[in-house]
Amino acid sequence: MIYNGTANVDYDGLFLISTSASNLENRRILRHLYNRYDNTKPYRIRAVFLVGRSSDLIVQANIEREDYQFRDIIQGNFTDHYANLTYKTIMGYRWARLYCRKVKVMLKMDDDVYLDVFKFFDYFLPIIPRRRRTIYGFLNFQPKVFREGKYKVDKGEYAKNTYPDFTSGFFIVPTLDILDELYQVSKIIRFVHLEDVFTYGLVREAMIDVQLVHLDTITYEWKVYKDCVNDYKYRCKYMAVESPLSELLSCYDQVMTFRRQLGLPGGADKETQLRH
Repeated sequence: MIYNGTANVDYDGLFLISTSASNLENRRILRHLYNRYDNTKPYRIRAVFLVGRSSDLIVQANIEREDYQFRDIIQGNFTDHYANLTYKTIMGYRWARLYCRKVKVMLKMDDDVYLDVFKFFDYFLPIIPRRRRTIYGFLNFQPKVFREGKYKVDKGEYAKNTYPDFTSGFFIVPTLDILDELYQVSKIIRFVHLEDVFTYGLVREAMIDVQLVHLDTITYEWKVYKDCVNDYKYRCKYMAVESPLSELLSCYDQVMTFRRQLGLPGGADKETQLRH
């Protein structure tokens, strides 16, 4: 389902959203937040969803219906599984270079992330045109290799005890000049199934002279984000957070309330209503 409908359109942002094939509700909410200009104005965003193929015939049929209706599904010919997240990411970057070259800023994020698009563009639009060979995200410095648990990697897959520095995969902003090289290098580096370790650690290291920049304005800790917002309102530094599904819409409405109170432009004029 590779759709090139973005090719001749100028977008401020392209959002590549990694999603599980069964996460229909996540996609419905994020589509509403980011692919409706009323909710993002003055910025124009194209959000697309990266998925693998589902062995569940009902789930696969739902994906195909979504794509027919919204034309925003990028589906690869691999099983939709946690171990295949790397394939989703590389597929998304490849698609972006083929079909969305006019975009100003590109973001790759997970489908459980809330993003304040206004803080995002205020920060990135002025600096991205001047930067080269850079990846922005949450930096992991000299990370340890785990041999047990969710992030387990056997020595046969990766023998060293530490990884190269890498940025966590839930929120990544790469400069567009590295995407073609990233795709090519990914084909010759020994595969590690952890998407962020492989893409932003091993592949990035092999590319030479690609800088990692830590963003202290993103967090995967929901409580940290909520405490910051409660204490500082819209002066809270965070632009993005891993969020419970039930909180995605309320995060947006809270941001818009703050912006209206401060007289800041952009977004919906009233509380957003999710279309069913």
